[in-house]
Amino acid sequence: MHRAKDVIIKFVLRRGDRNAIETMVTEVLVDTDAYLNEPLRGSFAKSLVGERA
Repeated sequence: MHRAKDVIIKFVLRRGDRNAIETMVTEVLVDTDAYLNEPLRGSFAKSLVGERA
């Protein structure tokens, strides 16, 4: 949960569309592996992979 909050805060601070937050988080949850090396969502994706292991 902490990682998700970090991603949302960074997204908003980068002037991301606040209405797109739910979509962004859902995309990471659905296809976690695709975001492992992505700068904004990578730490969140990595934490999800760690929880699956």
